[in-house]
Formats: sequence, C-alpha cells, structure tokens
Amino acid sequence: MGEDLEKLKQRLPLLDYLRQLNWTGRPAGQGSEFVGLCPLHSETRPSFYVNPCKICSTATAAARAEI
Repeated sequence: MGEDLEKLKQRLPLLDYLRQLNWTGRPAGQGSEFVGLCPLHSETRPSFYVNPCKICSTATAAARAEI
C-alpha cells in the first residue's frame, strides 16, 4: 500500500484534490497549513488541518477514500 500511496500523492497533491471537492480551507497561522471542515463527515467547527509539506499517509488515504 505504501508504494501505491506515494504514486497517488505524486499524481495529485492532497490540497489540490480537496479543492476539486470544493473544500473551503483557509490559511491557519503563518505557515503553509490550512484548516477547514472535515470532508469525511458533517461538522460545524473546522477541525481538518492540511499541511502540504507534512502530509501524513493516514490523512491522505482518508481524504482520498472515494477515488
């Protein structure tokens, strides 16, 4: 699975994929981190953080589960 996940991450970065799903993340702090509502379930407070420089495989796999 690790090799397939790496290939997927190279083809389409997570942040780009989330934006294609109309994810409305906003910058969080001064770094390159974004925060928004979780695309996997309904919620009212942003709790889903994405940092393109530090993507963990769990977040990547979960967010791309529908591919």
